[in-house]
Amino acid sequence: MLKDMEILTLNKNNITTLGKDLFEGMKKLRVLRISDNPFTCDCHLSWLAGWLRRNPRLGLFSKCNLPLYLKNKAIAELHEFDFRCTGSEEERPAGCSREPMPPPLLLLRQGRRLQR
Repeated sequence: MLKDMEILTLNKNNITTLGKDLFEGMKKLRVLRISDNPFTCDCHLSWLAGWLRRNPRLGLFSKCNLPLYLKNKAIAELHEFDFRCTGSEEERPAGCSREPMPPPLLLLRQGRRLQR
């Protein structure tokens, strides 16, 4: 089902990072909304900047929340060297957080029906 995904809306879901393989196989993706999330722009998210540049119509208005020196910077305008990890952050797998978070809301739409 995900390979046929055309529109993916994840904005305002308190997402801090995304796994590198998240969009793998989504060849039909034409709309990606990930803005208004508190992204932590560390070494685990560096792949996203290049991906957004290669797909300029997707993920518009996606910005960093942390670290503070990157706050409100557009992710697509950053380069790999801007994304840094220090100490234990490098060892922590992408997607792991010290703070518990509510699960993101994911709505799948097939045809005219909306599934939760």
